[in-house]
Amino acid sequence: MPNKMERFSQRARRVLSLAQEEAERLQHSYIGTEHLLLGLIREDGGVAARVLRELGVEQRRVEDLVERMTRAGGRTANRQLDLSPGAKKILVLAVDEARRMGHHYIGTEHLLLGLVRQTDGVAIDVLKRLNVSPEEVRRQVRRLLTESLVKPPSVAEVTEESDLGKFGLSVQHIIGRPAIDLLNQVTGDESVVALARLIFEEAKKHVHNQEATAHHLRLKALDLLLLLYEREGRPAAPAYKQDVDLLCDFLGEYDLPGATYRALLTFYEKTGQFSRAEDILFFWLQADRPDHLLVVEAGTALVQRLQQLPESVLRAGGLALEDLDRILQDLHALGKSRVDLAQTLAARYSALEPVEAVALGGSLASGVADKDSDIDLYVFLRADLPPQDRARIVSETTTPAAIDNSFWGPGDEWRDAETGIHVDVIFWSVAWTDDQVDRVLSWYEAAVGYSTCVWHTIRISQVLFDRQGWFHKLQERANAPYPEPLVRAILAKNYPILRQHESAYLHQLEKAVARGDRVSVNHRVAAFLASYFDILFAINRVPHPGEKRLIDLAEQRCPRLPEDMRNYIEGLLRAAAHADQRLLTQLGALIDRLDALLQAEGLS
Repeated sequence: MPNKMERFSQRARRVLSLAQEEAERLQHSYIGTEHLLLGLIREDGGVAARVLRELGVEQRRVEDLVERMTRAGGRTANRQLDLSPGAKKILVLAVDEARRMGHHYIGTEHLLLGLVRQTDGVAIDVLKRLNVSPEEVRRQVRRLLTESLVKPPSVAEVTEESDLGKFGLSVQHIIGRPAIDLLNQVTGDESVVALARLIFEEAKKHVHNQEATAHHLRLKALDLLLLLYEREGRPAAPAYKQDVDLLCDFLGEYDLPGATYRALLTFYEKTGQFSRAEDILFFWLQADRPDHLLVVEAGTALVQRLQQLPESVLRAGGLALEDLDRILQDLHALGKSRVDLAQTLAARYSALEPVEAVALGGSLASGVADKDSDIDLYVFLRADLPPQDRARIVSETTTPAAIDNSFWGPGDEWRDAETGIHVDVIFWSVAWTDDQVDRVLSWYEAAVGYSTCVWHTIRISQVLFDRQGWFHKLQERANAPYPEPLVRAILAKNYPILRQHESAYLHQLEKAVARGDRVSVNHRVAAFLASYFDILFAINRVPHPGEKRLIDLAEQRCPRLPEDMRNYIEGLLRAAAHADQRLLTQLGALIDRLDALLQAEGLS
């Protein structure tokens, strides 16, 4: 199980080694904040070094300032150097920065953010002398992480020549195509492994100058091997086990897509590598909100193993015993019956020719279910499914049922007679679903509120049936990073109608309050909050999770929030009951704090 230091990336560990070298060079008897700053600069492939370079911080200048601001000591040869209290605090703050950002690793960027949170010390004094402020550092780190490291590389950023030509492929083809397409293109399991290894080797060529390309290539190689593992029937000792281990180690600096975590957990459980399986679950619990259904299927053994760890180790990873207790309680409340029922229904729908795929969505898939949660089953169709065929599936389960319930889109609803579980089946056409994903990821189209909800649904849903692999391809595509043009589009669509535009919600509410129209007040407050949360999730590059538990989910998933958001929203809802000036005051204050956040993010 990883301890706190094992969560440090290879680059971050090298920074600590370089810091010791700097302390030795300067004949200091300690490793201080100034040595960590020099180590961050010297590890020139890390995010921190890139940030400092772009802010004009030069190694030679920092060395001169450190030498002038400190004195050489009488260090004893071969004596182990200890971290100064300030340097120790930077490491603690780095762990906290990683936790705040939802990262399961600690990289050079987190060390730098921890360093600039210090209010005193040689390092922060050096940066002040160089006219570099903590705010500039934080802004630049955010920009690099959101624009450079997580952005899929463009065709222009990758080279054409590589050994991949043996398979009739280029780097562009590898990055642009789903892993399942690559799997189906290559003949023979050994050839698949050979291709994955070539992709990994290709990634090494891009580490120093095209980190985004390197990351996407590694991830594609890993997904390719995990798909092969499923195709082979999950053997206990696959020939490429060490390849999967190595790719996991290299990808350890990144949060992975939920589908990859899910496949890795299965891989390590089935191959008997329970320590690795614990690590994957440990990281997944921090990086995402793994779905309860998966853990029910896998059993609660891994969660119970985590409960046996020292609490200090859990907290170092951003977890607490009460978190694990809550997960187990939720699992007990959900019970195996929901899993069985969802899979039984998926099997019945799969026998109908128009059905292309069936997936489990909603709170069960997103990890926020409770004992009262229903089953949200998405059935994807190539052609219309007659109501009489749908009724026959339901009749095997219970009666009566609401068949062809089209009030909120085509669907069926009923309560299972045996378990009492409420089932909500939603029918989406394949063409419409493809179009909705294209709308946000290719065309960057925004709506008035809830712009990215369908994208979110595709990302978090668990496939229960996939006739020809269409849903796997769609889901792999949906795991793309949040497009920056989409952020701007959502702001352009929703921000002006908060209070800027003549027909903005604020002005509509002023009129509704003046005439004492409480129905209109509540209608406009709900519409205002739809646009408000659409903006908020876009700022944080988080797909919109839907209409339920929005305050809680925003606090859990969004590292950047307006000041005291919860209190102001709850105050707005209380004021709406009175429909007077208090409502308008509360609304203005809520928008003011959103404005401050937009300005801090450079989005105003």
